[in-house]
Amino acid sequence: MNRIALVATAAPGTEVDLLQVNPDGTQKSFSVTAGHPFIVTDISIQRETVLPGPTLFAVNITQTPPDTHELRWAFVGSISQNVERSFSTGMVFSTPFFVQNAIEDPSAPAVIVRLWGFTE
Repeated sequence: MNRIALVATAAPGTEVDLLQVNPDGTQKSFSVTAGHPFIVTDISIQRETVLPGPTLFAVNITQTPPDTHELRWAFVGSISQNVERSFSTGMVFSTPFFVQNAIEDPSAPAVIVRLWGFTE
């Protein structure tokens, strides 16, 4: 099992690829390798900037199997702190996937999405 941490910062209305976080804190491109799916065990979402009071979040994780887009996980809600979730069975990605900040308001904050998981 190969433990992996991924991170992405998404401005309002954007879709972004995740970067792998190396043990020394540097980042590099990440892609799912054929035959070695990435299994997400934990997710954290936070605002990029500190704002008073709750802010509406709409974050999607979308997988891109050939010729389609499949929404795999979404969070929509008004929060004032981080969103933290764990998946007891893991969420398996065997094809490329990306993070979307679905809020279209350009004055809304960017979001930072962190995923932890492993490949087999």
